[in-house]
Amino acid sequence: MGWFSSACSFVGSCISGAASIVSSAVSSLGSLSGVVGSFLKVASPYLSTIMSVVQVVSQLLGILQPNETPEELGDKALNADKKLEDFDTTQEYMEYLREEVDFDKEAFDKLSDEEKLARSAIGTVISMKAINEHKGFEVTLDTWTSMAKLYEKNILNKESVDGFIDEFKENQSELNAYVNKEIKGAKGVEVAGKMAQAYQKLEPTLSADEINNKVLNSKIGE
Repeated sequence: MGWFSSACSFVGSCISGAASIVSSAVSSLGSLSGVVGSFLKVASPYLSTIMSVVQVVSQLLGILQPNETPEELGDKALNADKKLEDFDTTQEYMEYLREEVDFDKEAFDKLSDEEKLARSAIGTVISMKAINEHKGFEVTLDTWTSMAKLYEKNILNKESVDGFIDEFKENQSELNAYVNKEIKGAKGVEVAGKMAQAYQKLEPTLSADEINNKVLNSKIGE
């Protein structure tokens, strides 16, 4: 996703343009159009990192193939004859896109930044839906944003981010409140303890001081 932050110097304008493209593609995207539009508007300013984290988790879970990208998936969705609602599962929809819809890399490279972002966002939302189905619970956008914040600070890495989501599947709101510095007192101490346990489980070679530093640095704020 590095192209997004480097290419879109006017990020707000780029997101607005991408959202407009998505909203005008309701005939090909169906119900995805509104979901992707909301994602684009709400996910900023962590949009680029959220898309990267979703791609990492998707590849770890085998939802995206090793050389497959969200923008390729999104481009195929825009050019497909069938929509997500035509399938029983998101994974079935993704298999259809892989097997039945072509991706023209040369044509994609000639698209504007807004058009590329629209496709990346579409592929990201499809991947998010597939992740929810795979896990059996919804990973909220707030949680994806928290994961992006921790990922940007190198507190979580490619190997630990998926496991961290699982550790807090029942306590996503508490996790998000801690990361956003919205939780204090005894409850804050309780959540900090859970985070310490999660870090220790996911990275057992860390020392106690390293774990404490991770917990303290996880208070990032808005």
